[in-house]
Amino acid sequence: DLLHLHRIESSCRLAVNIVVEDAMTGVEVLAGLGLAATEVFRYNRENYEFDQDQRFEREELRIKMQVERFALFREDIRDLVELTVGKMDLYHMVGALFIKMICIYYSEGFFEKAVPPFLVGFYYLSQGCSIIYLLLAVWLSMHASISSHSYATRLLTRFVRLPIPGSKQLNILNARYADFERQKGKMMRIPFLGKEQLTWQERAELQGEAPDLKAAGQKGDLLEDGEFGYGGATDLLGHEDELLHAVEFRTQRHVELFRELQSRWQCYDAYARVCMSLGVRQMLQAISYYLIGLCSVETNTPHVVWALVLTFQALALNISTLDIHGFNDLSIVGALPSLCAVLALSFASRTASGDLLDDQHYLIALAMYPLEVCWFELLYWLASPMDDTGSLPRQFRAVLFMDVYSDLDEHGLEGKLSERRLRLVESQVPVVQKSMETALEALRRWEAVPRQWLSIAQARERGDLRNRFNNAADDFVQFMRSKELPEPDEDDREWKELTAEERSAEPFSGRLLGPFGRWTLPGVHSQYYWDVEIGKRPEGFMYNQPGVDQVLTLQDVQAACEAFKRKVDALKGARDETM
Repeated sequence: DLLHLHRIESSCRLAVNIVVEDAMTGVEVLAGLGLAATEVFRYNRENYEFDQDQRFEREELRIKMQVERFALFREDIRDLVELTVGKMDLYHMVGALFIKMICIYYSEGFFEKAVPPFLVGFYYLSQGCSIIYLLLAVWLSMHASISSHSYATRLLTRFVRLPIPGSKQLNILNARYADFERQKGKMMRIPFLGKEQLTWQERAELQGEAPDLKAAGQKGDLLEDGEFGYGGATDLLGHEDELLHAVEFRTQRHVELFRELQSRWQCYDAYARVCMSLGVRQMLQAISYYLIGLCSVETNTPHVVWALVLTFQALALNISTLDIHGFNDLSIVGALPSLCAVLALSFASRTASGDLLDDQHYLIALAMYPLEVCWFELLYWLASPMDDTGSLPRQFRAVLFMDVYSDLDEHGLEGKLSERRLRLVESQVPVVQKSMETALEALRRWEAVPRQWLSIAQARERGDLRNRFNNAADDFVQFMRSKELPEPDEDDREWKELTAEERSAEPFSGRLLGPFGRWTLPGVHSQYYWDVEIGKRPEGFMYNQPGVDQVLTLQDVQAACEAFKRKVDALKGARDETM
């Protein structure tokens, strides 16, 4: 029995030892797994801290660069406005000095001897024109300066604002360990096992709700919701690409806003420059007439008067060359009246002492009147606005220098297109060509309607639509020609010259034209519609009201022509917009 008990005790001890050894092995395995999990957790937490630090530095730099970028935009606005304000302030002073000079001639520039009436008339006419032009220059420059400064202030205070983030936006940039705890399985991610890039789940973006300004003020929060770029009411957080890609080729959005407001004062700016140029030219003309009377009548020194008149007229021609491009040869028309005056006085009869005879005729002076009329007509033509959206007299170089973003050079021609803009133009040309064909097809159908069927208003409107289409088509052709691109094809054939296949292929095929009015009975007026494809046969007329989509009205033709004009303008501006 003792031996049996000893064997049982030995077996129990052996079993206990085996169990203890197995338990120790399991504890060691669990301890190892816990240590590995701790290291993995610590590694992922440190990785999270590193990534969040990098993210915060990147976002902080982005916000700073965003603010700096809009600070440059605001500086651009100030520089663009200074082009008007600075020049107009200079025009104030220069115009006032010239007006003072003309006033001196008015008050003290008299002739001591009797001067022929034609010379006195042209002398005071030139002075009057000069002072009128200079007064207009001063007044328009003052108006342009005030308007530009006012609109620029409006642009800076309402639209181009610094995109300063608010406190809620800044709070989104920070990170907390509670955010790390919501990463779920990513907290225990084993490194080097996955091929996918690790992306942490960021804190949910806050909704754009208006903050409690009172509570924000009590907490000392002066940022509130911050400022949004371009004066919008939408937070750009999460939409920075829309801000960073606000480039429309060479011009930014702030420049587009400026150019939209610039149309409010650019006409005053342009014509202030034009009036200053014309006022100086007329002032030189008045000085020439005064010198002619002084040297030819009072002192009888013909060689001096020729030298002085040629000098002042050469100066006037040089000023015209600097101010006007492309018409330098025509500027000599303004010098001809003074030269005729010198010739008339040079061939005039004089006494032995050199004085002019009282009773004589100056036949050469008769040419001064038509020449002066031609000169003023030429000035009127040069100062007239060109047929563009800006309505500016682009014959004057000073006007071309107003828009620093324009492709027009001092010769009035557009420069070569950049490679990027050329690709855009080439992509838009088929769209413009298709719009031109659509407008032409609609207009051609209505031009097939006999004139006696149209009312006076319809006939007038049809003629106006043809003129608008021709102007837009000419602009399209001239633009393509100036860029050395293939000229668009325009089918000038009338409706009756088209084949049946061509008529059925048009987008307005099967559409009725109308409505047309007629008097059926005394005092009874009815409407009818016409199918141009059927012709004047009875079945081609419809007296019942058809569906809207079955009628091609003059309003539809007008909409097609206006769409074509908009696309041509967009093509000339080469803006990346939806056509």
